[in-house]
Amino acid sequence: MGKGEFAGFPKGLIGFLEDVAAHNEKSWFEAHRADYESLYLEPGRAFTEVMAERLDKELRPATFDGPMTGSLFRIFRDTRFSKDKTPYKTHLAVSWGEEGRAKGEGLGFYFHLQPGSVMVGAGAHAFSKEVLAAYRDAVVDPTRGP
Repeated sequence: MGKGEFAGFPKGLIGFLEDVAAHNEKSWFEAHRADYESLYLEPGRAFTEVMAERLDKELRPATFDGPMTGSLFRIFRDTRFSKDKTPYKTHLAVSWGEEGRAKGEGLGFYFHLQPGSVMVGAGAHAFSKEVLAAYRDAVVDPTRGP
């Protein structure tokens, strides 16, 4: 796949994610690393890039000042503080936001694919203290709130 190209997720991706759920252990994953790279990583990166370009083209400058950038979430789980010690996520997830903004700052988009479901989201993940205060003031304002 060349830069700026995305032909869709491979048919084997869902089966790979089902297999990850059934065999969520390092030895199985390492034996199937080539599947991870060809079914998950390469198309996930291409999708992330192409959608960032598309969102940028469609939404800037009307909604965003800066260019859009995307991030494919890692398949590796952070198990340090979790009771669930399975090392791998069983879904593919991507987020997009305005380049140069801190993670979770400003508006963004989210895509989540797992066996049996797809989820798409848009909005703000979290507000900074200043934005949260302004939002709360707007909500309780008798004119703007309703």
